[in-house]
Amino acid sequence: MADKKDQHLVPACYLSSFVADISDAAKHNPRLEAGVYVNSNTLDSGWKMRGINHKTFKKSYYYNLPEDNPNEPYIENFLSGIERLYRKNLQKVINRELDNEAMSFLSYFTSIQYIRVDKFITSMQNSWDQIAKWCDEVSGGNQYTSTLANVVKKQIPTIDLGGIIHSNACIIYNNTRFPFVTSDTPVVRKNVNVPDLKWVIPQAKLDHSVSDSHESSFFFFPLTPYIAYVSCDLIQTGSILEFNDDELTHIFYLNYYSISNAHKHVYSSVREPIKGEVELSKYLKNKPNGQLIKIYTDQHRLSIKGLVVSSDGNSLSFLCEPSNELSKLKLGEKVSLAEIYDSGSNIIGMRHCSVQKLDVDGGLVVLESDFKFCI
Repeated sequence: MADKKDQHLVPACYLSSFVADISDAAKHNPRLEAGVYVNSNTLDSGWKMRGINHKTFKKSYYYNLPEDNPNEPYIENFLSGIERLYRKNLQKVINRELDNEAMSFLSYFTSIQYIRVDKFITSMQNSWDQIAKWCDEVSGGNQYTSTLANVVKKQIPTIDLGGIIHSNACIIYNNTRFPFVTSDTPVVRKNVNVPDLKWVIPQAKLDHSVSDSHESSFFFFPLTPYIAYVSCDLIQTGSILEFNDDELTHIFYLNYYSISNAHKHVYSSVREPIKGEVELSKYLKNKPNGQLIKIYTDQHRLSIKGLVVSSDGNSLSFLCEPSNELSKLKLGEKVSLAEIYDSGSNIIGMRHCSVQKLDVDGGLVVLESDFKFCI
């Protein structure tokens, strides 16, 4: 049996749905190989067609474990078994046969695809490696480093998150001329509230009974250029969402989610799929990575750019950039949670606190814990 060296991180069975139509070009160049258009995650490298077996989509021995037989790598074989079922279930969705078998499989496939990509595995493994290092420093030796090596990859066959997202799953049918793009990290997961979802889902399909302070997990996974899987308990619809020309703005922002979620590369079935691509590329390359403050009250979730001034166990002070969001906050109001993100990472959090000082014009906010600790 051949050594299973070149391994797709986004499977070929999935990529094949995004292969470009080259029927016209092939008339003039019969040797032209159809493929997927590939660009950088900032859309500045130009759209280049790559066959689905191109090295762009593969890494050598990526899923192999040290103890594996190279001819029978455990995780690669496990993933291959799932991939063999993909085309049959995708065809059901294409035919609008959305039975429980197909939707259940796609929910599972989505959850597996979410955790099998390099961006997720590297981030999670780095966290485990740091924990192992701390434990080994205390205990001596390298027992924890050895035990937790490749722990994220080893968990792929045992983790089944599909059941969690299946109950809220539905399919978007894109009936416009503007296709969905995808990427090397094709499953988008975001924490969203109803105002966030208004950018990507028609308002009539949202649950407006919940407060803006409530956030839910939102999963978006383009299956083909004109079909996508989506799951969120704030979306109230049946198993189908029809996107027509009135939803072009929603399609643009869903594509923006996919591009922003990319690790290195964006994939498309057509060359230059995004309107205003030059301007979007400039934005992606110059996108600010400063601090973001998220504040959760009983009725609202505020999301404001700013900068931490001071932080200890009892209080948190920060200066916010000018924003209408700050007017939603009231002096003395209870805050269930405040979080500070720096370049996308959560660096500070405080629960069960109150607004002690509020200067809407100057942007100063001081939160004080409802529980005092001796520091």
